[in-house]
Amino acid sequence: MYCRKLDETQWTLDHFFWTSPFREVMASSDQVVLNVGGVCFVTTHTTLCNDGDNFFSALSSTLCGHEGFVDRDPTHFRLILNYLRGSVVLPDDRLSLQELQHEASFYCLTNLFETIRQRLKSNADATTLEKSVERIARALTTRG
Repeated sequence: MYCRKLDETQWTLDHFFWTSPFREVMASSDQVVLNVGGVCFVTTHTTLCNDGDNFFSALSSTLCGHEGFVDRDPTHFRLILNYLRGSVVLPDDRLSLQELQHEASFYCLTNLFETIRQRLKSNADATTLEKSVERIARALTTRG
């Protein structure tokens, strides 16, 4: 398995996994290395199972050893993994929220999916309100 190096702080999976000390730590721990679309993420079986029945709890039970491959775009996976770790920090822009919601659906993370749906709805409601206020303001200034 190979993971590309994104910057100077990241190493390839080959570099770590095939190094003897890392291999021994992995064999005796709860850690898992997931290659998501060519980018490696290190987490634990416990983290993967934090949200009940989902893609990751199923994957975790079928992993061969401590590594796995997920054929998905890694763009939003950091947010998915942070959600499983207990952090719900969502992007501000609508497109990123929609993409993340799509990933949450794929990974069967229903709570995250619902949180994003509510955020998208509240953003849409706020945009509708802003447009209404702008329309009223324009109407009032053209009458004055």
